[in-house]
Amino acid sequence: HLAGRDPVSGRMVAKGIGGGIKQQYRWVKWVRDGPGEGAPQEELVVEILHDGCRTAKVALVAVGDELKYILATENMKAGDVLKTSRVIPRIPVRPNEGDA
Repeated sequence: HLAGRDPVSGRMVAKGIGGGIKQQYRWVKWVRDGPGEGAPQEELVVEILHDGCRTAKVALVAVGDELKYILATENMKAGDVLKTSRVIPRIPVRPNEGDA
């Protein structure tokens, strides 16, 4: 490992490249797909986390035995229940923040 130095002269050739603080990247599930028919799927917000790789906060959401990350809304907090469905009812109801 030459640490950015030229192998012959030993001078610095790659100055300022690399380094930085390690960041934990969280894979966000962009598609919020719920059931096509019947009752909407309920998701429980377990915790709201700061992701160093993006400006938005992410929410850890539990669905059955699965955990996933989604983008958190401004007023979302731990313990909220989100509802996800693919069906648009004929008479729509007022959704809560975070529903899809």
